[in-house]
Amino acid sequence: MRYELEYCPKCGDAAYLDSNKEIKCHSCDFAGNPQIVFPVCPICRKVSLNFNDNKVACTDKECEYSATAGSAALDYIYKVLGYSDNANQNENLSEYAIYCPDCGGEAVHDLDKDVVFCYTCGGGWTNTQFMVCEYCGNVTMKESFYKDKGLCQDCMDEEEAENDEDDDGFN
Repeated sequence: MRYELEYCPKCGDAAYLDSNKEIKCHSCDFAGNPQIVFPVCPICRKVSLNFNDNKVACTDKECEYSATAGSAALDYIYKVLGYSDNANQNENLSEYAIYCPDCGGEAVHDLDKDVVFCYTCGGGWTNTQFMVCEYCGNVTMKESFYKDKGLCQDCMDEEEAENDEDDDGFN
C-alpha cells in the first residue's frame, strides 16, 4: 500500500496520509483530519502555545516565548514567513496580518500554506473553511460569505445600503 507524504498539522514533522485520508504522525502521535490547523510558536515552531487574555506563551521548556497576541502574529510573519519591510519586496504586510475570521483578534494568513492562525483565540483554519473578500481583502468564514458576489458580510451590507440610497422610489 502506498501512502502520501504530508506534514503534521500539530508538530510540522513529516507524516503520512493513510487510506482513510487521515494524517498519521509518528513524532507527536497526532492522528486525525488534515483540515485541523494549529497556531505554532514563532520561535521554536512547535504547537505548544497557551492563549490567555490576549497573551501568548510557549509551553516548551527550552523556548519560553511569551508575547501579546499582536506581537506573536508579527513575530510569525517576520520570523517564520520571512517577511521583511524591504521596499523592494512586492508583498504587503496587510496580506499576512489580518483579523481573525472568528474572534476578530490578531491573526496571520500564511499565504504559502493557505491557512489562517489566530494568536488571540488559538483558532486555525484551512482554505476550505475561509474565503478572502474580493473588495476589502478581509478573511471571512465561508458560511458568512456571499460566494456569488465574492463579498464578506460587511461589504455586502455596504453595497445593499448604497443600493437603497440610490433607489428613491421613483421609476
